Order: sequence, then structure tokens, then C-alpha cells
Amino acid sequence: MELRTEGTCWRPSKAIGVITICAFSGTDGDCTYVLIFTSPDLIKPQLVTLIVRPHQ
Repeated sequence: MELRTEGTCWRPSKAIGVITICAFSGTDGDCTYVLIFTSPDLIKPQLVTLIVRPHQ
């Protein structure tokens, strides 16, 4: 499965608060997958969210 990338996957140094730094999306024919990387701030670990939905 090939994933499309949105965003730079880098947190801008002047960003304030929680931001989405990049997302990947794709489909395998049966399901759509979205993988989202969120950065709470410069010194905290990134959060990763995986969303899987039936393909419509």
C-alpha cells in the first residue's frame, strides 16, 4: 500500500501549542488508513493516531 504524505513532519521552532506536523493516508482497497503525527510542544514526545475506516 502506498501512503500520501501531507506536511513536513518537522515542528516549526516558533510553533505554540499542540500542532499536527504531518499525516499519511492511503487505501488498500478495503480500508482507508490515516496516520497522524501530533507534536504537543518542543520537549514532549510526539503523539501518533491511526484511523482505519472501511473504504467507501
